Amino acid sequence: MPVTEVNSANITFAFSEKQDAWTTRYSFVPTCYANCDDQMLSFKEALGKVWLHDKSSTRNRFYDGLNPSFLEVSFNDSPSEVKVFNSVSLETNTELAWTTGFSCNTEHQDENNQNTLTETLLGGRISDKEGFKYFELPKSVSNSTANVVPAPALLSSVEGSTGQEQTETAVAEAQQLYLDNLDQNIYQPIPVTVPLDQVSSSSFLSTPYGDNVELLGYFQGNQSFPIPTGMYSFSEMFSQLIGSYYVFSSGQIPLGASISISNIQNGFITFFVNFPPLLQDFPEGDIDLFFFAIQDFLVNSSAIFAMTPPEVNGDQMRGPYLNARLRCNTPDPLELHSVNVDYAFSSSAARLTQNS
Repeated sequence: MPVTEVNSANITFAFSEKQDAWTTRYSFVPTCYANCDDQMLSFKEALGKVWLHDKSSTRNRFYDGLNPSFLEVSFNDSPSEVKVFNSVSLETNTELAWTTGFSCNTEHQDENNQNTLTETLLGGRISDKEGFKYFELPKSVSNSTANVVPAPALLSSVEGSTGQEQTETAVAEAQQLYLDNLDQNIYQPIPVTVPLDQVSSSSFLSTPYGDNVELLGYFQGNQSFPIPTGMYSFSEMFSQLIGSYYVFSSGQIPLGASISISNIQNGFITFFVNFPPLLQDFPEGDIDLFFFAIQDFLVNSSAIFAMTPPEVNGDQMRGPYLNARLRCNTPDPLELHSVNVDYAFSSSAARLTQNS
């Protein structure tokens, strides 16, 4: 029985007369079926030929297109208790071509809602233990905080004007380097090196840095820099103030910039500024304004943080239940006997007992 609505997914529901039940779904929608001499045939509009089922040695191929196998399950043991989900095992005959997606607390509209990347490829992550395939549960990419850690504080005007002046000088030098690169048709990130507070610098020796470490700033709202109190990346701060605090004469908006922490050493921190692709076409005044925004970001933030990719260092999936979507893109015969999840009860949640 195919679903034929225009906006519906390509799904066909299958009924088993032996089991007297709807048993599975297929990710194809034929125009019609026929059974001829105990052989299953189907016809698809515009295909121009009949498809003979269950004859090809290549699995999951319908009408010359490969359709992946997928399974969606929910793990809801002890539904009233919060659990931390650690790893998953698959009782299957293949470890190739698996992709996964997991979610917890999807009914929540706050920081409790968690989900991993919807298509996390498991190639290289699966370990084989006596035929069982194990992999660590991916980290949550939404509402994660474990991937955000404090960074050393910049030298500020509280200790004299030196810190702020050096920051302003570093941004001005970065702007000149950017303009020089444009004259030579060079488009690459620009370094900005500013001094750190010595006491703070010695307190945060483990702050991560590198190509994928984004800079975040914490701002305390005030009249001189009118942004609501909170933590922002540069692009978030910039977008928040465009049109009110930052008004570009060209009428275009240079979105897509980011600032990463490149290096921390010898009392200095080096940032890399990735510029929006349209900035080189802006008039000189608008380019000046953009670099003023970078300066504002560094000078007006009361604290800075390093944010690594959440899919690498994010929070573990936790909640009363775990939803899992498993997809296998293989044309080979596939067996999947069981999906198991290893978890531990959350230490912050009291377990319910008969005396509770």
